[in-house]
Amino acid sequence: MATSSRRVPLLLLCLDLTLQQRMRWVQRKYMIYNYCTDPKRYQQGLPAECSMQ
Repeated sequence: MATSSRRVPLLLLCLDLTLQQRMRWVQRKYMIYNYCTDPKRYQQGLPAECSMQ
């Protein structure tokens, strides 16, 4: 699997393309806030679970 310099969430590595597209749709439609993408809030570093993404 080719990877880019962009980090890919671990869960998406386990999903086929169709399921990845569904997951992104659900995230866009229902996800309100992803604290793993908010480094300003965690100036000492993001929580450990964010490194699994």
